Amino acid sequence: MAERFGSIDKFVKQVRERLNQHFWLDILIRCMCVAGVVLIIVGLSYILRGYHVPLFWYPAVLFLAVIVTSGLWLFFRRSFDDAAIHTDKHFKLKDAVCSYKGFSNAHKQGGIYDLQAGHTKTELEKVSVTDVRYEWPARTIGLCIVLMFSSGLLALKADNPKIAQRRQTAEQMLLDTEQINEQIKDTLEQIKEQAKKDDIEKLVAPDKLQAMVDELKKTPDLKDAMRQYARLEKKLNDVLSKLQQRKDEQLYEKMGKVLQKHERAKALGNRLTKKQYKEAAIELQKFKIDKKSPIENQRKQLEQLKSISERMANEARQNKSSSNAAKLAKRLDKAASNLGKALNSPGKGSGSQNPKGSQQSSQSSSSQGSSSQSSSSQGSSSQGSGSQGSGSGGAEGVNESLSEMAENLNNLDAKCKAQSAIQKLCESLSQCQGKLSGKSGSGSGKGNGNGDGSGQGGGIGSGSSSNTNANINNSPATGDKSVLKGIKGQGPSVNTTEAASDGSGSSSDSKARLIEQYKHQAESFIRREDVSEAVKSGVKEYFENIHRIEEGK
Repeated sequence: MAERFGSIDKFVKQVRERLNQHFWLDILIRCMCVAGVVLIIVGLSYILRGYHVPLFWYPAVLFLAVIVTSGLWLFFRRSFDDAAIHTDKHFKLKDAVCSYKGFSNAHKQGGIYDLQAGHTKTELEKVSVTDVRYEWPARTIGLCIVLMFSSGLLALKADNPKIAQRRQTAEQMLLDTEQINEQIKDTLEQIKEQAKKDDIEKLVAPDKLQAMVDELKKTPDLKDAMRQYARLEKKLNDVLSKLQQRKDEQLYEKMGKVLQKHERAKALGNRLTKKQYKEAAIELQKFKIDKKSPIENQRKQLEQLKSISERMANEARQNKSSSNAAKLAKRLDKAASNLGKALNSPGKGSGSQNPKGSQQSSQSSSSQGSSSQSSSSQGSSSQGSGSQGSGSGGAEGVNESLSEMAENLNNLDAKCKAQSAIQKLCESLSQCQGKLSGKSGSGSGKGNGNGDGSGQGGGIGSGSSSNTNANINNSPATGDKSVLKGIKGQGPSVNTTEAASDGSGSSSDSKARLIEQYKHQAESFIRREDVSEAVKSGVKEYFENIHRIEEGK
């Protein structure tokens, strides 16, 4: 019967296909209504905060609606039984198709069953599948159109002016931080080349500096940018603190000023004063004692060296310095004194004064024994020989002390060059921070400086005051505030000493540049979020107390 009346099954399948198409349209229209509601909610969430609605939401939500429609259709689509029921109902066949399907599934043929199938076939031949039409849900479609149109209107809303300015600032900040990071990397490459040229790579440690710079990222947030540059600046300052030899530099500078008044050591004094330590080491080596020269020549060389060593040692004692330069100067002066005693002692050869104790003691004993047992001529010869030996040993100690001081000067020169290289990176970083600080306060207004030193306006006020606080310790109690602690004598100094031949400008210009540099550093510190509010309020209260005391006077 299935072969004879297959047209009935074909007709029902066609009805099923049309019903599934209609069902898919129903789900799609309803999902689009839901998508419209979702887009409106999303749009309002952006607009109420002052932002424009990002356009990517529209294709994303619509695509999701289509996916949900397809999933629901696959799960709830019409079956063959549903199509048979709908066919009987729609064409008013009084369950003819359902009966035929039931007889077919039960494999019942012949007689009345064939008559029933033939009757159903005849009735279906009188109708058409196209009569199964889709009834469009007008209200649902209208609601869907309204919702989608409303969500589309929300997309036309622009950003709030403040938000637009903030967004533009963030985009500009991304570009600025990217440029700044590139500038810092370029500066680091120059430092690497200079370090390789000066052979100070071990002191500069380019790999560590590169790792620090690689941590820098471009960011749209000013606070994040200032925070990462402040972290890098702190790391660089830690490296600089390890390279600083301030005590040695100060003592050598004072020694240089003293030696400038000495005619024979004027060149050495000029090198030390100008902090040209490598050249100073070369000048210092010129004062070495020639051990192979006659005694008289050694005495003349020692006379020149002794006048220099005494001045350097006296300067170290006056300043009570514990630096390496002071120790080396005292050691050199002691070695020169010992050599002088050895060269000027005709009787004993000053063996006990010689730095080479055991060698010179034996030489002195030999000299004394020969002088007591031989004739006057032989004694004189023996004394001269003992003195010559002692002088040779003392000269070796003097030359060794000179070499140690020269090596110290070379090391100090290398550290100064390394410090200068890293300071160059710090200056580049400070300039970059200054650019960001300038942009952050460029539209806020100008400071109006008054007599009390307070700034009025959106930016940092610049004012001056002739009053001074003569009794800070007597300020009234301010409650439980954080106390700023420090160690006297620690920290960088604003004052710098610069030779006239090496200066780049007037002292006022140099001071202005330093003030501007430290101003940027202070601004970057203020913006750091790791500084607690208690510390900030304590600093503010501290300066307010100072002004109250001054006004009371």
